[in-house]
Amino acid sequence: MPSRSPFATTTTSLLVIITSATVSASDWKPSVKPASSVTQAEFLEPVPVPEFEPDESEFAPPLLPPVLEPEPAGLASDDESDSEANAPSDALEVPDFEPDAIETPEFSEKATTASAKDNSSDDAIGDEKASSKSKLKLSEAEEDSDEILKPIEWPGRWNESSMDWVLRNGSDGIGFFSLTGDTPSWEFDLDADEEGLEIDFGTGIHFVDGPSHIGSDLPPRLFDIFWNTRFKAETDYGFGIDANFKMGLFTDFEDSVREGWRFPGRVLAYSDFWTVENTGRIVAGFEYLDLEQTEILPAGGVIFEPNPDTQIDLYFPRPQIRLRVDQEESGDQWLYFRGEYHGSAWAIERTAGNADLVSLTEYRATVGLESIPSDKEESSSFLEVGFLFNRDLEYRSGVGNFQPNDTIVIRLGSRY
Repeated sequence: MPSRSPFATTTTSLLVIITSATVSASDWKPSVKPASSVTQAEFLEPVPVPEFEPDESEFAPPLLPPVLEPEPAGLASDDESDSEANAPSDALEVPDFEPDAIETPEFSEKATTASAKDNSSDDAIGDEKASSKSKLKLSEAEEDSDEILKPIEWPGRWNESSMDWVLRNGSDGIGFFSLTGDTPSWEFDLDADEEGLEIDFGTGIHFVDGPSHIGSDLPPRLFDIFWNTRFKAETDYGFGIDANFKMGLFTDFEDSVREGWRFPGRVLAYSDFWTVENTGRIVAGFEYLDLEQTEILPAGGVIFEPNPDTQIDLYFPRPQIRLRVDQEESGDQWLYFRGEYHGSAWAIERTAGNADLVSLTEYRATVGLESIPSDKEESSSFLEVGFLFNRDLEYRSGVGNFQPNDTIVIRLGSRY
């Protein structure tokens, strides 16, 4: 065998080395993903795998949880019940034990209990609302009944402002055009709404028409200035007292002013009573008219309502019957018929120059229509037409007394 030269040996060794490197490089392939993705894939934590595998031969489907007895009331608080009932279902973990040893989760029972409690609470709230509504309706009915029970002049709306026109009706008649009114000035409330002391200031002016009767004369204008004091007290048993007195000057403001002081008023005691169908009030007392021919009158009677739309006041000296003819949300319309013994007196100066005191009394039969607002703080308005009869004009001196003709009065005003 011919011997190889050193150059050939070296060349052969280099070829073997290059061939081996080429084969190793051909086996390496670059990753499709960037280096960062490869790094992340290499450092991901492995997903935990259960350390056991159930035996298929012994596996059985899970049984439904048995129904447990409800827990005694009061053991679980409302907060716990609400939190467990509102917990998401996917947050529950399946227990790692045999089906026979499965314990029933308490969340369904507690949720049922919480739902029952919510339903019972809603029912209780509904019953409470219904009860409150019924109580409110009852209180409103009682309030309306009380307002119907009390007459407009007494003891309810007793302040009055009006414009009166009394027709003269002939030469032997006497006519007036009057503007009168009183307004609350001071009020002193006591322990209850039914009790208190009230002082009012009132004025009036009367333009006189007549008389033409021989020997009888009246000044063209007459004036009223008065203070009205009222005291009312009532017990819890339906007994009460109502006292009302006026103190004022009733005169023509001539030389006879000092004789014009008058103190009309009344004192009434009352007691409420109830029957199966209606309520009522018994009234007894007296009225002090402070007139020359009539100073004092007994007063009293029975006030009752056969139904909510009817009120009957068998009260002397002002009986009346009231009928509700219309009822709206803004207020009620009442038609009433009233009888009254009415009297007035003034200190005057006669045409001859002497001072005298004159009084005019008459009976009135009146029909009226009154609009009473729902808000009791507002004033009501009324329109009346009355027939005046048995009229007497008397002087303290006795000179010129006569009986004026019967006539008609028209009144327009408000009460509060």
